[in-house]
Amino acid sequence: MQVVNFYTGEPLEKDIEQGVLDNLQQGEYIISIHDQTIVDINNVEYPLYKFILDGEQAEFDYEENE
Repeated sequence: MQVVNFYTGEPLEKDIEQGVLDNLQQGEYIISIHDQTIVDINNVEYPLYKFILDGEQAEFDYEENE
């Protein structure tokens, strides 16, 4: 998955991209598969980034909370 600037489509610097991925893993950001955007959990109306899935197929890992 590659994270890009929402407005320009330009790739993010690697350290910023890693921060976005960390925030996703920690649950602070969430993704929308439908429109391929990343939003802050506290402000879901305004996308922060877009993402591009690498390859034709992607594998998703998730944990189910009870």
